[in-house]
Amino acid sequence: MGFDNGLSKRVSFNIKEKGGNEKARLANIREYQGPDEETVDILRRNHYWWLQNPSTFWLRPEPESVASMHPQAQIVGFFLQAKRDDV
Repeated sequence: MGFDNGLSKRVSFNIKEKGGNEKARLANIREYQGPDEETVDILRRNHYWWLQNPSTFWLRPEPESVASMHPQAQIVGFFLQAKRDDV
């Protein structure tokens, strides 16, 4: 019995090696280099304030402070700009 590529694309199931997902997760963890300096700087600058008043984590920073940052730091900045779910 042969493999049907057309049919396999329409089926939402696939066959994976046992433990394959776990191996992929561990490989991703081993490759992680840690946050970039700008992200660490954002966390460092706001650490005390967020601990004193955790809801301020959700307050939007000034947009221009985010635009010039490294893309990974921009993700944190945009996340901070997100509106609170409960408002």
